[in-house]
Amino acid sequence: MIEINILEFIPQELRQQAQNALVDFVSEQAKKFVSNGTADKLKQLRSDGAFRRQFDKGLDRAIKRFSEEYYDQDEVLVETITQEKDLFKNPEVKQALMTMLKSPGSYLADEGDVVAQTFDSVLPGRKNRERVNKAMMYLLRCLVEELWHLPELQPVYSLQFQKITAEAMKQQVELQKGQLQALVGVNEGVRQALLQLTDAIGKKEMLLSGETPQEEFKQSIIHNLPQPDYGKFVGREKEIEQILGILQPYPRSQSHLLTIDGIGGIGKSTLALEIANHYLRNDSQLPIDERFEAIIWVSAKRTILTADGIKPRAYTLNTLDDIYSAISITLHREDITRASLDEQSEIVRQALKKQRTLLIVDNLETIDDDSVLTFLRELPAPTKCIVTTRHRIDVAYPTRLVGMPWNDGEQLILNECERKGVYLGKDHIRRFYQRTGGIPLALVWSIAQVSMGHSPEGVLNKLGIPSSDIAKYCFYEVIENIRKSNSYIILFALSLFEASASRISLQYVTELPELECEDGLATLERLSLVNKVNDRFSILPLTRYFMRGEINQYSELEKKITGKLFEYYTGFMNEQKLGGLDALLIWESEKDNISTIIDKLINEENHSLMVELFGHYYHFLWRRGYWAEGIKIATQILDWAEVSGHRDTRARFSHWLGRFNLYQGKYKDAEITLIKSADSYLVTDWQWISVQTYLGRALLKQGRTDEAIDILQNTLAIAMERDDFRGATRLHNVLAEAMLVKNDLDAALAHVQNGYELAIGRNKQVTVFGKNLHLRGILERLKGNLEDAEQWILQFREIANREGFVLEIAEAELELAYIFAGKGDFSAAKTYALSAKGTFERIGIKTEMEKCDNLIQ
Repeated sequence: MIEINILEFIPQELRQQAQNALVDFVSEQAKKFVSNGTADKLKQLRSDGAFRRQFDKGLDRAIKRFSEEYYDQDEVLVETITQEKDLFKNPEVKQALMTMLKSPGSYLADEGDVVAQTFDSVLPGRKNRERVNKAMMYLLRCLVEELWHLPELQPVYSLQFQKITAEAMKQQVELQKGQLQALVGVNEGVRQALLQLTDAIGKKEMLLSGETPQEEFKQSIIHNLPQPDYGKFVGREKEIEQILGILQPYPRSQSHLLTIDGIGGIGKSTLALEIANHYLRNDSQLPIDERFEAIIWVSAKRTILTADGIKPRAYTLNTLDDIYSAISITLHREDITRASLDEQSEIVRQALKKQRTLLIVDNLETIDDDSVLTFLRELPAPTKCIVTTRHRIDVAYPTRLVGMPWNDGEQLILNECERKGVYLGKDHIRRFYQRTGGIPLALVWSIAQVSMGHSPEGVLNKLGIPSSDIAKYCFYEVIENIRKSNSYIILFALSLFEASASRISLQYVTELPELECEDGLATLERLSLVNKVNDRFSILPLTRYFMRGEINQYSELEKKITGKLFEYYTGFMNEQKLGGLDALLIWESEKDNISTIIDKLINEENHSLMVELFGHYYHFLWRRGYWAEGIKIATQILDWAEVSGHRDTRARFSHWLGRFNLYQGKYKDAEITLIKSADSYLVTDWQWISVQTYLGRALLKQGRTDEAIDILQNTLAIAMERDDFRGATRLHNVLAEAMLVKNDLDAALAHVQNGYELAIGRNKQVTVFGKNLHLRGILERLKGNLEDAEQWILQFREIANREGFVLEIAEAELELAYIFAGKGDFSAAKTYALSAKGTFERIGIKTEMEKCDNLIQ
């Protein structure tokens, strides 16, 4: 026998190319018949050491086979070819080998039908070229056949490229699958991918043969799913993607149990049913390993909400036996129900192991049997389970549902209106969404009520009544279960907050010890009664309406907590200093709660406390652009100060009101209130200079430039006499604005420079030093010095960002838009203009919005 070292006979580079070609072909078949994921798994064979060893053994067998089988036919050529050391470096040989590997069906026909291949450069001294070509084709055929018969690749080769009957095909599929299962050293993921591909090719080839009816091989999911009671499913895309990811087979997903949790009516059952129907609808399009062969639905829901009220369900799940019964009926396994109690559990486990099953347990919280949870935790592979519940399960992967976002809620309302023949205007659609907090069942129930003849206003009123069917259905039972606990006190307190509450504030107003408050909040989270975001807790509007309906029963508790709320936020506003952006964001999170407290103080005419608190609140409203609210509160306090004769309060609040009006573009109103403030202050008061500065700006905005300049220059002289450098810088800034109006850039620059010298090293405030930098940037831009202008504006924006002044941030962005437009970078200019416009729109400055629009266009 001829001895050949295959590693020397066939170069490493060619061996790797051949191996890659085989793997790539099989991977493409997997992509075609199964999925991209399966294809990616098979590509791992390119670098698999065990497969490399099998590959080299196949090459060795092929050369020995050629030597033995062709020796009797042409012993001289066999010896010559096998001793040709550079044979597989020959381009013709390499190309022929790769072509045959990539087209495994091309060499299966009789030799006469095989595509002709010549090897003129192989053994060129031989005159009988037909003899050489024939020997080379036999050698290459041995190589290709041995490689395609490697255990990992044989199923693809034999099932696709050998002509066999349908019955033989079935046997071949089982044989190939058995061989794959027996392979040693194969990566388990690769093994499963090869098994899936073998199955898929076998079914496809049997269908193409025409010998077996297609129906026999069509994937059929056995299930007991109820009919969907919804129209077109809306929203929840993120949750669906998350759940489908968990339902992937092992090892892509290692979780078998997941929960969909949330309050009653939030859409848990609907989402679970939509997931199940996704698998029914898309069965034939899904990769084989992702399909479910059985879907079993069991519901413990005791009642349903209809337009006519809350109705009991005819059948509900109560025990583990009920689950076993549903599995038995759906899987057609009568042996489960016939077995003794001791045997049932194991029979069910074995029944579930036989196919990939999706078990859905709806409304788990109403099941009293503890053994159900044990069963769900210990479900056998490859079973997956979805549980809908108001209570979280510790070992399950949780998907928490909250109210739908506005776009989805609006679409659901429109869909239901179309189904029920109801018309709602935009205002009612928005109000239904806000009143329900985007709870799907509440939205559907509301439209059903309107379709039965109730007015939209009447239904909106019903949604705010704690005794309504929707409130009872969503909350009554779960709240009854916590009524005598700390959790109830915390939930009651949360209903008195206007918005979300911090952990600290809840502990303060309930007066619960820290650990008891922690436990109570954990219970409420587990029951889906509160939503937690960034360590702040909130409840949905319907929850708030239901709990506020309890106030009559617990008036003393309401009085006590309300008192503590006032106490807490009074302390908060007195103690929480307004520093940088971080402090402002803390105020931002409490804004709605503070506004409610202040409204109550005004309604109760507690003006003295109101005056004290607003001194802190004003600075927050001013920086963050909540000027309309500032105007409302300052006006009410100012009216009281006028009547009561509080000169200092009259001076301060007319000062603040004038400033708010100035920002809002109400220049005449600003002038009136600022004059009132100036008259109330003494000229020696430090605030007087500030008032005069804003008065000058109000006049300037009205086009009364000369009047403004006179007031500003006179005030500047007084400021300099007092060494009030902050006030003087502000005055120089506004005088620079006046010079800009007059188009006197040099005079404007002189005022900016003077203000800069007074502020540098003394004051870093955005409204003083920052505004000076802003004006310097504008002037440099107008003079064509765009690079210098950009640097000044970037400094201005950095201070504005640091201190959290939204107007100034937007002003910086608008100016940067002008600068980049001047540079010809219109993309950057548009980006800055769009960002600035969003802020100007929120705070209500129309003139600046128009400037942004011009830049954007």
